[in-house]
Amino acid sequence: MLVSRKLFSTCQTIVAAASICSGSSLPVGQAVCVNNLNHAKLKYARFCNFCCNIESGYFHNSMRCIVLIMFLAVFGIQSSLAQTSPEKVVLSSNGVEMLPYKTGSCATEEFYDQGFINTLPKHTVNLYEEKFDQLISAFKQHHVLNPPTGFEAKFQKRMATITKPSKPAFFFPKDDPKTTGWIEVYFSPYYLENGNPTVNWKFSTFFQIYLNNPYVIAGTPLMADIYTCPQQVDNFHGHAVYATNREEVTIINFSGQPLFIPVSQENFIHVVMAYWEQNISEEKAEKTDYMANTNDEIKSVEKQRQKQDFEHTYNELLKYDKKAAADLKKTYDEIVALNLSETHDETVFDNAASFAQSQIISLKEELAAMSPAERARQGIYDVNAFEMFNNVSGLMPESHKAVGDALVRINPDLVDASPEKIQLLSIHWNLLDEAFDKPRSSTVSEDSGFITDNKLLSIYSDSEFWKKLFQTVQK
Repeated sequence: MLVSRKLFSTCQTIVAAASICSGSSLPVGQAVCVNNLNHAKLKYARFCNFCCNIESGYFHNSMRCIVLIMFLAVFGIQSSLAQTSPEKVVLSSNGVEMLPYKTGSCATEEFYDQGFINTLPKHTVNLYEEKFDQLISAFKQHHVLNPPTGFEAKFQKRMATITKPSKPAFFFPKDDPKTTGWIEVYFSPYYLENGNPTVNWKFSTFFQIYLNNPYVIAGTPLMADIYTCPQQVDNFHGHAVYATNREEVTIINFSGQPLFIPVSQENFIHVVMAYWEQNISEEKAEKTDYMANTNDEIKSVEKQRQKQDFEHTYNELLKYDKKAAADLKKTYDEIVALNLSETHDETVFDNAASFAQSQIISLKEELAAMSPAERARQGIYDVNAFEMFNNVSGLMPESHKAVGDALVRINPDLVDASPEKIQLLSIHWNLLDEAFDKPRSSTVSEDSGFITDNKLLSIYSDSEFWKKLFQTVQK
């Protein structure tokens, strides 16, 4: 046991020496990575405990063991120094000289002006600014960003009033504005350019966290403010990940309200009819405008002015460059000839309006054939329904409802117009990897060119961090 105690005492001395080496006395270029040293010290400590539990008879030469342990300790420290030099260059798969051990920094920017902020309710502005600070502070304290190693981090704070999206954009007036705030977080890796460390923010891993913005959780509308229902595809630390028709979105719903409300078959058909009726009105207006101007088009004042401008430019250019003047005249003559040869026929507008009217008639027939229960049933949409069932709505019968997508609207009661707390939070991911919006299906890469993806994946998988973050945001 005497030998074991001596070994333990020697190991304690070595570990203490290793601790001193991890301090600030080393030059910047040779600073020891604290994580690596802690790992090394842990292994030495375990070895020492092992020594203490072994009978002294097993060690016939204590001095040999002491020398061996000292050698391993020094070798481990030297290896850590060599591996973690901030100037160490690692080539990416594309041959880019990356600096994965260089210490970076975090910056914060505001992307809203005070004039706009003054138009918003004060309590809403205070709410978002408080949550911005809480979110950014939490991220900066995470070990991946404290400090960033191999990359720089940037936080952008944003606020805006967002109106309800619709498709087409002109169909149905945009309404129900929501005042929302969000942060954008960028990780940009260090690499060498002309021998100097640099970052390129256009080449970044980033994500966005939206506060109280219901209009970014469902993808792109199918018609007006109606969407094909996003599908839950995964769980993110107790909350849902949805696949929309545009991207995957992580949604944290604090409101207690459903995210989406169903759209009946009858309601959808009425919306589609309204779309075609609006088309007819626009075709008639365009025809009226065309008929009022087409007869005098060639001899209009505007045409005469254009001709005078051409002649003036042509004559001036002729003084200096005859070839350029000839090219200009040739182009002008071609344009005039094209305008004269165009056939303007008001029947084009009549045909478009007639087609729209035929769609309305078919939709009315489709609706009339439905029973009251079928009208009230949630619409299921699939583009193949046009051919499969010879309809113009794209709705699937109940016998095929498993094939298509359920139709929904975003719940209008999900977020208050002037919120006093965070009711909804959504996270939108953007990796450098091909599966850019799906960190759930991405794995850590050995390629140094994807270092920022790896850093984000480390944060993404930290369940304790996210649970605390969500609790803070919800308060």
